[in-house]
Amino acid sequence: MDFGEKGFSKNKKKLCSKELMMDMRNSVLVKTTQEDEVEEAKKKGPSLQDFNIIIVLGKGTFGKVFLAEYTSNKQLYAIKVIRKDILIEYNQIKNTKLEKDIMFKCQHQFLVGMEYLFMSDLRLFFVMPFIRGGELYRFFKAKRRFNENEVKFYAVQIALALGYLHKKGIVHRDLKLENILVDMDGYLKIIDFGLAKLLDQ
Repeated sequence: MDFGEKGFSKNKKKLCSKELMMDMRNSVLVKTTQEDEVEEAKKKGPSLQDFNIIIVLGKGTFGKVFLAEYTSNKQLYAIKVIRKDILIEYNQIKNTKLEKDIMFKCQHQFLVGMEYLFMSDLRLFFVMPFIRGGELYRFFKAKRRFNENEVKFYAVQIALALGYLHKKGIVHRDLKLENILVDMDGYLKIIDFGLAKLLDQ
């Protein structure tokens, strides 16, 4: 799916509930399977109005991440809402396209992928699995230090995930405790590919 500069609004209104409701009515769904299945996904897949927004999980330069419930099966997702005008202002369209491609195509047990992508006139919506454990940073802050076995356990998972990315020619470039989540079983999930680069770039 191409969400290039064409059609990007330069409206700098802040995200609010009223605007989200408008986006729910006007959004376009792209299911994150093969891109040649976009039209079929539009017909069969869920749309933004099928999600109930619950709370804000986090905020960043380009938008917010919301916790949302998919109404048909009550499953929880994290929806990253990105303002198009901010992407233009910070010249981040190319990086966001790459982030989308990485999350579409890179399927690995220690990486967070994307389930769906919605696009409205003003925003992009990245729908991802909700990882309940939270950031690895929170675990480290609570414990102050990890023991040797914990370090080995986490290091192996990070190394496997990065090795997988590097074999595909991708460098994460923003690896930190805040960008590593811990699932309910204690395993890691690396997130946030907004600063990632291809090795040939």
